[in-house]
Amino acid sequence: MSIFLNMLHIDAGAVGQELLRGKRCLSQGRLQKAADCFRRAVERCPVGQRSTLSHALYWLGLSMLRLSRRDIAARSLASAQKLNRRGHARSLYLRITNEYGMPKQALAQDNDRLAFFSIQIASYLRRSSRSSFNDRTERDAVLSSLLGAWKRLSSGSAWATRSCAEKLKSFREARIEYPLNLGHTQSYAEPLVADFRAKRLVQAQDACRCGSGLAFCRCCGRILGIHESSQP
Repeated sequence: MSIFLNMLHIDAGAVGQELLRGKRCLSQGRLQKAADCFRRAVERCPVGQRSTLSHALYWLGLSMLRLSRRDIAARSLASAQKLNRRGHARSLYLRITNEYGMPKQALAQDNDRLAFFSIQIASYLRRSSRSSFNDRTERDAVLSSLLGAWKRLSSGSAWATRSCAEKLKSFREARIEYPLNLGHTQSYAEPLVADFRAKRLVQAQDACRCGSGLAFCRCCGRILGIHESSQP
């Protein structure tokens, strides 16, 4: 037991040193170096030290935000605020993200468009068990198809008045017509999430089952950014 406690003490000391080093680098404008320190702090943090882990994730998210890697910043802050609901991580996460749990865009329609593209690209790549496009030609063809589908889907004055849940339903039911050499027409089918105690499906606007106090779509059901799942 004493050996185990000594190991925890060593890990906690290493985490503290990485956090101090990272904050120093951040104050000096060495953003990538700071991010590397904070990432190591997260990796070395003992699982049971929730407060310290939340603190490290917060600083990692802040450094990523300053590096303009907003997808990764949102992911770090989303994890941090689950561990500590009343800290800086929660307020910063809510400030930089939209109702989909993605980085907030300048225009409301851009939030919807980014969510639509992220969902459809993830679905397209998942079908072929890939994390990226084979080449620029494939990428441009897919984006062109998605742009056409998005224009058809979002046209009309009633679109802006729809709720997040209604928009997500439209995203999942959309049929995308890709060029024949890229595959067949497809629609996105997200696995249904059920609350078996209440015997009902969990909707986007429902309170998240993890107890965070946020809506499901902004917490455990948040939409991953296009680059988020493929970056450290």
